[in-house]
Amino acid sequence: MATFIERLQQAAKHAGVDERQRSIASSLGLGPQTVNRWFMGQCEPNAEQTFKIARAWGVDAEWLKNGVGTMLPAPSDGLSSEERDLIKNY
Repeated sequence: MATFIERLQQAAKHAGVDERQRSIASSLGLGPQTVNRWFMGQCEPNAEQTFKIARAWGVDAEWLKNGVGTMLPAPSDGLSSEERDLIKNY
């Protein structure tokens, strides 16, 4: 299973954010020291921070925090993936 930092970097890449600590911190409006502590394994983001990251980068908070499920949240619009593709391409 991927570590939190590996998931964080994957989510950053998905969001078009450079995977370096300073870029991640800047993208999230956090101090570089906070992100550095995450990378050093001294702590992980709290629930509020996790949801903020997930919302900002369009990933699933449960996946980001615990590695459960998939990176991208399930759509809640009731449309099939084909219908979503049609709308997106319209």
